[in-house]
Amino acid sequence: MAVIPIPAYFGFTRVDQWGIIRAGRTVRSRFTGSRQTITLPYALWSFSGTLVNYPEPEANDIRAFLIQLEGQANIFDLPVPGYVPKSLNQQNCTFQTYGDGGAPIRGRQASIRISWTTTVDLSVGAVFAKRGDYFRIGNELKIVTQDCLSNGSDVSTIYFEPPLRQGYPHGTIMNLKTPTCPMSAVDDEVSTWGLQAPVIHNFELKALESF
Repeated sequence: MAVIPIPAYFGFTRVDQWGIIRAGRTVRSRFTGSRQTITLPYALWSFSGTLVNYPEPEANDIRAFLIQLEGQANIFDLPVPGYVPKSLNQQNCTFQTYGDGGAPIRGRQASIRISWTTTVDLSVGAVFAKRGDYFRIGNELKIVTQDCLSNGSDVSTIYFEPPLRQGYPHGTIMNLKTPTCPMSAVDDEVSTWGLQAPVIHNFELKALESF
């Protein structure tokens, strides 16, 4: 399984689906109407969109990219569609996990250490990541569920969903500036496309998180 770099001209005119798909089961009582729900740990990012209509020669790289995916075999890092980070603090900071006693980070929250190269607002309550922001850790993409605030030091707590699939050691870098998601095509026919005059290529792409 190879990671195929996305082309420089990669972009979309329409995104039909982007988000987390989950798996669970609900049973409802025939007597009282009450329900019981089982939520499974399955939580994958799903994408469906229409790429920009490419003329030649820009279409060259897109064709090659889709061919290199080899159907569902290979993966690519999809930039989060339409995402612009909401906190200016992120532009000057590096974020990494901070494990108490060296313990790995797990679950839905993490202690993080923040370092910076230029002036950053470190006053208590300053925002490093806003609710709804994305970040990537390892090969996992997450959404921040509560504002990540400064406590006046270089260590803060970040809350997120979905939960981590594995533990990450102290010092693991977290990308809040340009997060991506590892994806693979859901169709073996991903390397097919339409054409319209004057030689405009119509590409569509459906993909699912891959790890």
